[in-house]
Amino acid sequence: MSPVEQVHPRSAITTPAILILLFSLWACGYIWNTSFAIEGQRYFCLFDDAMVSMRYAHNLALGEGLAWNAGGERVEGFTNPLWVLVMALVHLSGVPMAWASLAIQLLGLTLLAGSMGCLFRIALLATGSTVCASGSALLAAFYLPLATWSLQGMEVSLQAFLIYFAALHLIKASLSEAPVPKIFYGLLACGILVRMDMILPCGALLLCALCYFPKERQSILIQGGVSILLALAGLTLFRWWYFGELLPNTFYLKSCGIPFSTKLCRGLLVTQDFIENMGWILFAVPLFFLLCSCRSPAFTIPGLIFPIQLLYSILAGGDAWEWWGHYANRYVCVGMPGFFLLLTGALHRMMRPWNPGPEEQSKSRIPARIGFIGMLFITWLAVHGVATLEGCRAFLQQMTFRTLPLHVADNAANVAAAVWLKRATPPETVLAVHWAGALPYFYERKCIDLLGKNDRVIAHLPSRMTDAHAWIPGHDRWDYNYSLGELNPPVVVSTTPPRPLEEYGYRLVDQVNNFFILASGKKPEIEKELEAGSPRASELYREFARRNESRIRGYLPRLTLSSLEQDLEPWLNPGEALMDATILVRDVYVFTSQRLLLLDRQKILDRNYEMVSIPFADILDFTIEETHRDDFTTRLKITLAGQKEPWIKDIRRHETAAEIFQKLNRFIHKQG
Repeated sequence: MSPVEQVHPRSAITTPAILILLFSLWACGYIWNTSFAIEGQRYFCLFDDAMVSMRYAHNLALGEGLAWNAGGERVEGFTNPLWVLVMALVHLSGVPMAWASLAIQLLGLTLLAGSMGCLFRIALLATGSTVCASGSALLAAFYLPLATWSLQGMEVSLQAFLIYFAALHLIKASLSEAPVPKIFYGLLACGILVRMDMILPCGALLLCALCYFPKERQSILIQGGVSILLALAGLTLFRWWYFGELLPNTFYLKSCGIPFSTKLCRGLLVTQDFIENMGWILFAVPLFFLLCSCRSPAFTIPGLIFPIQLLYSILAGGDAWEWWGHYANRYVCVGMPGFFLLLTGALHRMMRPWNPGPEEQSKSRIPARIGFIGMLFITWLAVHGVATLEGCRAFLQQMTFRTLPLHVADNAANVAAAVWLKRATPPETVLAVHWAGALPYFYERKCIDLLGKNDRVIAHLPSRMTDAHAWIPGHDRWDYNYSLGELNPPVVVSTTPPRPLEEYGYRLVDQVNNFFILASGKKPEIEKELEAGSPRASELYREFARRNESRIRGYLPRLTLSSLEQDLEPWLNPGEALMDATILVRDVYVFTSQRLLLLDRQKILDRNYEMVSIPFADILDFTIEETHRDDFTTRLKITLAGQKEPWIKDIRRHETAAEIFQKLNRFIHKQG
């Protein structure tokens, strides 16, 4: 009798349905909390990289082709062609732009729920336990990175569904000794069309098919190989014909012009942080269980996806959002459902001595099930790196939406800027941006990508960062002499202080959240129109910020922008107001109209406002990245006037904010 045959058929159907319903309710709350209102209009907005794909899809639906700028140069600034086509179908349906993202988010919810159902079925085939199957599905569905990337419009949801749906078909065929179904090969081809780097997990699935179906190896090799090669060849030929390149522009941006040793070193560093965040033992248990269960296709086939994706992340140098919680990045989280299957399988195996036999009463199963559920909850917290009560409180605030999801405040600021600039400038006004997604999408006019994702010239430049600690994939090259000096856009929306752009004749006209809006002095008429345009982007954003103040500010609701301004008044110049404040778990950095202030959180609570104060006039460039966690790593990159090399420091978990500020003060003092 197979494991599934031991389970009541009604439980095998009703249990996953209930789990999917619970997840869908939570996911709908998540999606709603990613939306916001600007001037009374409700906007749904995806993660900014997904909004880049949405801009391509929108232009394609309008008949302007696959171009970032409608009618502009054909540059493949996306890596997810099949996902872009899905987005184009949404736009063809006539959904308003403000609500188009909602359709993609609901699709992501559906695909993630489908992956949840596939994982439940696989775990049931592997263990015959509905409790174990439910645990696997819940751990995967409520793993915050997987939910975030899926519900914020990334193709991660489609990748996961294709992989585990294909794995389920392969496992069922193996256990029933049936031939490999034809749909398996179609799913492999679709995976390649979603992303070219899906060739690794698809290749792993094909290898598993060759191992578990020895009598069909020739047929599997021919059909599987042809499916993958046809998808790759068709995609490459189309790219060469349409874009004039053999590889996407993003490949040159993220992989070329940077030493492989730098990528490999950073990949190992971020992987180390990811493993340390959850714990080495918790990380090792599923991999050890995978080795012990290599004869079971229900464990091996999906479980193999995790180490494959982890290896790819190391070779690619990780992702640009590693700072966010030290969770699995966008590459690794595709393999996390397989990781959770192995983890729950290992826990189920360890709990076997406490499971009652079939001759015992069903009531005696209750303590064992409660213990198993308790272990799953502790494991869920541990996988997210929650090790303290403060960290547990902060994490649960994220899960219950007491803090806004990732980058929602930035999306609101981008949309506010787009609304204002679109209304205050003529239709031919060109905009230069650092964030190439939401702002250009809602601006609907020609833009210039300063970081090169949609610019072939910038993408082929050498990287400006060769140190593994400083390199950020896709954010490591720019050329203001070309983008601002030659192309000369009249308006720039920058994430860096105005000083570097002032050299090209730009002047600050507004700041919304962490974005600086500057106008070119070479076109004074644009500057006058922006000065006259009302309400400004900062004013449009203010209502959103007021309604979500405590959720934007992180985990310290007592420290509001107004209270900070009042408390810091003795240290501010006359008439100088705080333009933005971001409250971190331990540290605070505050933008004013003239300075960047760095403060220690604990000292603020003690009403001790010792700080590092750096005038913008002395800063050529700075970047501060943080994780909103109690155990975080923060990077400060500050380039001061007259200095060739930036001051770069990784704030590790064992260092306090005060120690870092002392080092920064010493550095500034040395420079005179």
